Amino acid sequence: MTENEILVLTFLAEKPNAIFSFDVISKSVCLTRDEVRSACHSLRKGGFADYFTGSSVGGGFRGSGYMILLQGQQWLESAGHVVAAQRRPGAA
Repeated sequence: MTENEILVLTFLAEKPNAIFSFDVISKSVCLTRDEVRSACHSLRKGGFADYFTGSSVGGGFRGSGYMILLQGQQWLESAGHVVAAQRRPGAA
């Protein structure tokens, strides 16, 4: 997995139930939109993240973008990447 893919996957893991556009991810991880696009496409192909289209949730619009999948979360854990939102009390 490339460094850009790890950056994007780690960002997605911080909010595992949220979907993010290329632009939001780009601003958050300091990569260009094209770098994020390439990383997201690769992560999708590998089954680590997927693209979800917008829908109406509770009367509000939820945009389209990428979300981490269970396989992506498991890969981060097995590779030793700790994500702040997933840390358990007492975990290093």
